[in-house]
Amino acid sequence: MATAPWTITNRSAAGSAATASQAAPAGAGTTKTNTIVRLRSLFATLQGVAAGTDQLVVRDGASGTGTIIWQGDLIVAVNGGAIVQMSDLDLRASLGNALTVEFVNGVSSNRECVSAAGDFIPVGHPMYSV
Repeated sequence: MATAPWTITNRSAAGSAATASQAAPAGAGTTKTNTIVRLRSLFATLQGVAAGTDQLVVRDGASGTGTIIWQGDLIVAVNGGAIVQMSDLDLRASLGNALTVEFVNGVSSNRECVSAAGDFIPVGHPMYSV
């Protein structure tokens, strides 16, 4: 059974990469609890005055270092914007790991935003079940 819903969000300064992380549940990996972080929905935007491309990733672990478990490119034209909106996801961090949603590089003069929601579930919880 899923427990404790969570949400994370971050809006970057112009030209910087947006990143947001959900920490592993307290005590994860101990005999007391074998609970992991699960991502259920994702929303991200890239917008601004400069044309460019940035990679959006979901990591099993910390920002910049965790294993990439999902990735996609957002491409924006001059004075444009790009949006990713996904729901009904079931992306999971490993036991004891955070789950991070982030852009990789940033695009000069543009703003990025990431928002995500999920829950904590026991290890072995069936895929896509509530």
